Amino acid sequence: MESSVNSTTSSSKPKNIDQFSQEFGVKTGQMAHNLSNTASHYVQSGRDYVQENPVRSIGVAAAVGLVAGSLMTMVARRRDH
Repeated sequence: MESSVNSTTSSSKPKNIDQFSQEFGVKTGQMAHNLSNTASHYVQSGRDYVQENPVRSIGVAAAVGLVAGSLMTMVARRRDH
């Protein structure tokens, strides 16, 4: 009975570096695929929001641009002094 337990647990562990790297590659590929799907979902949600609220979207973009520009100006002025 003990040998059957050891054989099942040892079979789930990588036996060598080739098997490990193949399993790692598969898992990494799955993670990349999931990340890509999630990013696509967020992009589509953003596009839907902009189509449903165009005026608000322009306002948000303008506010973000104003804040980003102000921060960059402050950083640039500090470097000059």
